[in-house]
Amino acid sequence: MAAPTQVVSIAADFAHSDCRLEREGFPRILWIVLGAVGYPTPPQYLGREYVERGVPRCRVHLVVAPHPLHLEWQPLELEVFGYRLADTRESAAQRALTTFCAPWVDDPDWLLRFQSSQALVAAMPTESAYTFVRCMKAYARLQGLLGEALPGMAERMAESSHTTKTDKDAQIADLERQLAELQVARDAGVDREALLEAQLEDAQWELGHANEMLALADAQFAQMQGQNGGGNGEDEDPEEAEDVSEMDTEENIPSPDRPPSPAGSEASVNNLDDY
Repeated sequence: MAAPTQVVSIAADFAHSDCRLEREGFPRILWIVLGAVGYPTPPQYLGREYVERGVPRCRVHLVVAPHPLHLEWQPLELEVFGYRLADTRESAAQRALTTFCAPWVDDPDWLLRFQSSQALVAAMPTESAYTFVRCMKAYARLQGLLGEALPGMAERMAESSHTTKTDKDAQIADLERQLAELQVARDAGVDREALLEAQLEDAQWELGHANEMLALADAQFAQMQGQNGGGNGEDEDPEEAEDVSEMDTEENIPSPDRPPSPAGSEASVNNLDDY
């Protein structure tokens, strides 16, 4: 038996089922084939239906337990995606059947069966035709299930698209309303800014006028002080007057005569001696 190409984990929210083996279809054919080669238990189907981007989807995980006698046969495990549980299980069983029946060059039993298949068809035409008809009926059933799923999926997608369009239209209308409110707020801000600029200009003009009035008042005050200083020029400071009087007094006091020098005195004496 061919080994599976991929092994995937089993999620906790999958719906466990061994499928209805009494109903004709690929799950029943797969179980008949597996039971004929010694498998004790039927395959297990674990499926979960969900919606992805508005499209109904289904995921089926199929597991075939290891063969009790042929330990070299690896457990068959695969995963198939579809639209509903019914068609996805059929697709999973068909894929498992083709995977299990694929030629395996290392198995002599399989080579013997495969090489003698034409002889078996010739020897048992009724059984071969019956098996072929069952497979074709199962395939037709699978196509019918897919045909039923596709219109429902298309209708679901149309409803989802309509709902999405309605939601988008409502979102656009809400955004337009918010944009209008922002524009009104912006206009109010512009008006407020213009008003503040006008108030600032008025305040600056008033400040300049006040500075001019203050400068004029300072000039008038300085002029008045200058006039008052010129009229009282004859008045003197008492301290300055006192200093001047002291200097005049010192100048009016006569300085004492200088004493005669010794040479002068001696000359005077000599003159007296001459007399």
